[in-house]
Amino acid sequence: MKLIKYLEFVTSADLKTCERYLKEKRIKVNGIITVKPNTVVKELKDQVMLDNEVLEYEEYIYLMMNKRSGYVSATEDNFQVTVFEDIKEFKKRPLRIVGRLDKDTEGLLLITDDGDFIHHLTSPKHNVNKTYFVGFEGVYPENVEELFKEGITLDDGYKCLPASIKRIKNSKCEITIQEGKFHQIKRMCAACGMKVTYLKRLSIGDVKLDESLNSGEYRRLTKEELESLKK
Repeated sequence: MKLIKYLEFVTSADLKTCERYLKEKRIKVNGIITVKPNTVVKELKDQVMLDNEVLEYEEYIYLMMNKRSGYVSATEDNFQVTVFEDIKEFKKRPLRIVGRLDKDTEGLLLITDDGDFIHHLTSPKHNVNKTYFVGFEGVYPENVEELFKEGITLDDGYKCLPASIKRIKNSKCEITIQEGKFHQIKRMCAACGMKVTYLKRLSIGDVKLDESLNSGEYRRLTKEELESLKK
């Protein structure tokens, strides 16, 4: 990779800023001041420094976000605000969303540029559990837990995989599903006479939403969280 591209990629600075770093002799490659933007560097072997601080190359980025309601789960949208408006870093990386959330749904959202990781978590054959906190209107049917266990049939005739529902109190419950069909939680509840009024994803697999993240905030996944999701 050319040094100028490496700097853009790692620092998320724009081209002019990276060119200025070079002109000001602030960049070192393997301990030697380098000013040529076309210098070739090996991403996982060479050491690149800015002002004596090592610029670590990360092959992939893995983020956990606490998605805010009203933001669209998309890389870009001509008419609505996307979750990427909250991400100020990694501008040069082809980040994508791992399993979308509806516009009015909050909670755990995973974002990465690792295509294999996305496929692993979204492929139907892996059946990764996803748990949601649900607020609803209507009566909580006595047999709803059994209905979920058997597999709810949606309005288009599709029969969902076995799922679980647990009442917390009054008009609140937790639902765990293995799939990610369009508006699935809302449609499953509707099939049982329950109207969803609030929805928040709490976990994917064994990884839970970091409750210290405010709405719209994000952080890198820990090594332990990443290993758990890759299992």
